[in-house]
Amino acid sequence: MQQKDFSKKFVEILLYVILALLGGMLVFIGFWLKGTMESVMISIGTSIIASVILYFILNSVLGDPFSPVMEKLRGSVEILDRSSKTGLSAVWKHRAELHTNSWIDKIKSSHESIEFLGFAMAFLPEFPEFSDLLKKKANEGCKIRILLGDPNSDAVKNRNIEESDEGLISSRIETSIRRLRSICDLDNVEIRLHQTPLYCSLYRFDDEMNVTPHLYGLRGSAAPLFCFNKIPDGLFMSYEKHFQDVWEISVPLNISDQAVS
Repeated sequence: MQQKDFSKKFVEILLYVILALLGGMLVFIGFWLKGTMESVMISIGTSIIASVILYFILNSVLGDPFSPVMEKLRGSVEILDRSSKTGLSAVWKHRAELHTNSWIDKIKSSHESIEFLGFAMAFLPEFPEFSDLLKKKANEGCKIRILLGDPNSDAVKNRNIEESDEGLISSRIETSIRRLRSICDLDNVEIRLHQTPLYCSLYRFDDEMNVTPHLYGLRGSAAPLFCFNKIPDGLFMSYEKHFQDVWEISVPLNISDQAVS
C-alpha cells in the first residue's frame, strides 16, 4: 500500500514538474516572438504555471480537490453502466406518477404483444377508452393476454388483509372483469385468473416491460415503477418468463362463473 501511495505521489509531482516546464517554455518562447503571438504565448505559459502552483498548494493543504468529484462521477458512470445492462430505461417513485394518458399511449404504440399481470389493475379499465382501444388492437392482430387475480383465491384474501385500509381487492377485480367483458370473446384476446401471490404487477407493450414490485399494505399506485427495454440478457427476459410461468398455471376466465351482473 505504501509503495502504491509513493508511486502515485511521484507521478503527481512529475506531472507538476512537466506542466511547470511546459509553461516556462511557452513564456520563454513568447519573449522571442513579436506582435500578438508574444502576448498569447506568455499569457498561456503564465496561466499554466499559475494553475500548477495553485493546484499544488490546494492539493498539499486540502488534499486533491477534484477527488470527491471524480469519485462521484465514477460512481454515477458505474451505476449507468449496470443499469444499461439490465435494460432499465426509466424509474418512478410511485406508479401513480405515470399519468393514465401515458399508459394509453403505450397501448396505442403496441403492435405485436400486450400483456398485463396483476390482481385488479383497476386504474386501466377505469379509463373510458381502454376497452375500445384493446378491441381495436386485437382486430389489428396484436396479441393481448391479461392475468387477473382470482377473487376467491387465498392470495387475494391475504392481500385484502394486508391492504385493510384500501378496500376489498376482490371487489375491484370483479369491477375490472365487468369492464373487460366486451373483449373476452375476441380473437387475439385471452384473459385468465391466477391464484399466485402478487410478487409484482407487469405491463408489457411489445419490447417494453413495466414492473411494479409490491410493498406490504400499499396499493400498486403507491409502489415504485420500473421500465425495462428488451435487450440480450436484460431483466425484460426474467419478467417475461415470470409472466409465462404464471400464465401456464392459471385458468381461463369464465364470465358466467363470475359475479359480473
